[in-house]
Amino acid sequence: MHTLIRDRDISKHDFVFYSDRLIRVVEHGLGHLPFTEKQVITPTASIYTGVDFCKKLCGVSIIRSGESMENALRACCKGIKIGKILIHRDGDDGKQLIYEKLPKDISERHVLLLDPVLGTGKLVPLLEATLCTIFHS
Repeated sequence: MHTLIRDRDISKHDFVFYSDRLIRVVEHGLGHLPFTEKQVITPTASIYTGVDFCKKLCGVSIIRSGESMENALRACCKGIKIGKILIHRDGDDGKQLIYEKLPKDISERHVLLLDPVLGTGKLVPLLEATLCTIFHS
């Protein structure tokens, strides 16, 4: 999908379609979070064993690209807290935290990083280090 949306010859219709599809990857990411088994009683009075996802969850949106994934996360997780972070990169080695607004209890939560433009993945370790620094300060 990244190949399709980065193609300069893609139509606007296809760009929107594949971008929306890529954003729905958020729901797939939720399947990798911890969960516990939960039993419910069905309308036919049967017992169904399913899962209950972790309660302490939040999203951290990378300003500006990650904001496009916020609605998808909100659609999957009603009432979820979403923080924001902006990091300026100067080349491959330079990095500077410009802005952060995170939930106060983020250190107690599972964090979903919202960044649909993870081209190389080089930003992930930087964000992890930044969040760890914020957690421990």
